[in-house]
Amino acid sequence: MILVRRYDSMDASENGYAIICNSTRKTAVIDPSMDVERMLAQLSDMKAKVEAILLTHGHFDHIASVQKLKEKTGAPVYIHRLDAPLLEDAALNASTLTGHPFTVGAADVLLEDGQHLTVGQMDISVTHIGQHSPGSSVYSVGNAYFVGDAVFANGIGRTDLPGGGSMYGLMEAIQGKLLTAPADSFFFPGHGMMTSPRAILQYNPFFGSC
Repeated sequence: MILVRRYDSMDASENGYAIICNSTRKTAVIDPSMDVERMLAQLSDMKAKVEAILLTHGHFDHIASVQKLKEKTGAPVYIHRLDAPLLEDAALNASTLTGHPFTVGAADVLLEDGQHLTVGQMDISVTHIGQHSPGSSVYSVGNAYFVGDAVFANGIGRTDLPGGGSMYGLMEAIQGKLLTAPADSFFFPGHGMMTSPRAILQYNPFFGSC
């Protein structure tokens, strides 16, 4: 069993997540752009310890707190190998578009599609989606899917940022790799509210006729 906590960033309305192994209290933080001090204080109250920092992709709004969280916890940073360059290039991570360019340093572990990670007793699988960014990926634990900016309750990720692919390519990847999940799975996106394959097939305008 896992416990999922969502943390919103104040600047970009980005959803970061902490997933906690109930048995060991070992924790993975996904896409940190939150107030790190507040999150760590809450996790400490829950006797949870951050063991890994997982990035669904390297855009600025998903990596803003990576450096601080790594300094505070010593946890290694994981990202798909195709998005690794974004962490060290402000143009590629699109932070230049905000007027406040920044980088966060190299990742510690580069991931591949189909790879599995272990945090506590959690088996975390990696599914490469691409298109939104070259290495955009999804992390799943049981029926919980952390989908980044691949798909939202009412839309899909943009594909016009540096290194992006095509809208049709993204739709195809979502259809083939995400909407094949059990209908009652939980999709935790990088922005907006939680959704599910069933809800996407019913209400998302990109897939409602599927």
